[in-house]
Amino acid sequence: MTCLAALFAAVTLAISAMATPRETAIELLCFNIRYDNPGDGEHAWPHRRAIVVETIRDRAPDLIGLQEALPHQRREIEAALASGAAGGGVRYGSIGRTREASAVEGEATPLLHREDRWQRLDGGTFWLSKTPETAGSRDWNAACPRIATWGRFRRRDAAPMPEPPPADVSAKAPRDLLVVNTHFDHASAEARREGAKVLVEFVSRVREAHPSIAVIVMGDFNAAPDDAAVTTLLATGLVDTHRAAGGDERFGTFHGFKGAATTAGRSRIDFILADPSFEVIAASIDRREPDGAMPSDHLPVRATLRLLDSSPSRGNRTRSSPINAVRPPTLRDPPP
Repeated sequence: MTCLAALFAAVTLAISAMATPRETAIELLCFNIRYDNPGDGEHAWPHRRAIVVETIRDRAPDLIGLQEALPHQRREIEAALASGAAGGGVRYGSIGRTREASAVEGEATPLLHREDRWQRLDGGTFWLSKTPETAGSRDWNAACPRIATWGRFRRRDAAPMPEPPPADVSAKAPRDLLVVNTHFDHASAEARREGAKVLVEFVSRVREAHPSIAVIVMGDFNAAPDDAAVTTLLATGLVDTHRAAGGDERFGTFHGFKGAATTAGRSRIDFILADPSFEVIAASIDRREPDGAMPSDHLPVRATLRLLDSSPSRGNRTRSSPINAVRPPTLRDPPP
């Protein structure tokens, strides 16, 4: 009986491992692509463009958060992805604007989503400042304006709301996702910490308006896992997917074009966080350097999640005013 029980347990475990097929898993990619700086020499954008695109295409992620994308870099990436889609590849939609007062200048944190799997319901950009609705604003000694790009998504194969709607609408509503992609300041610890608080307030307001929503926050936080900016986010119930998956903590994610091997002993500064609405299937730092080529000065980070059927308790939430108080309609991106 002991042998049979062990065999049964092994079979059960194997079946459980296969219970998250590619169709139901959610593949995420967070990638600081490094802005186009001609001073990077052999690592300048024209020499990296193709491998960045291939890194983004790899595994056909559901949702992608990029950082440091200048307008022409974003256009080139989106054109390459569209060209691939025309040849039978995956088609992506894109959300987000630049961090400067002018929407055609400066870096952006675009958020890409697979259009065959995800319907964009809403989305836009806000600033990590005392006035999140003011384009180009910055505070707390930030070296430059910092932003967060967000999107609210629904799976295209999600079951429709029953008619008439049940009394407890939130319990039966399709499980929408809120995905936020950001890039915290590199120079000011205060700006990182206070920017995290702005982001937390935004997420709180979205949860108030959409109680059943599942939340993902990703980005280059320019901070180690135990930094106040990161712990502020984790205190809301978000989970560090890398740590939850038992990822190797001996390596960091920034190498400054010195190679993945040089990240040994460094802290991770690029993260994918998810709330308890998800099961973390896998998470990793993508350390590959095809033929010795480095896609960026940061290593991409990946996570595979499964959205649970019901929304677990996230503990006490801060009640606040409606979402429009943080993100006025004028700051939304154009509808898809």
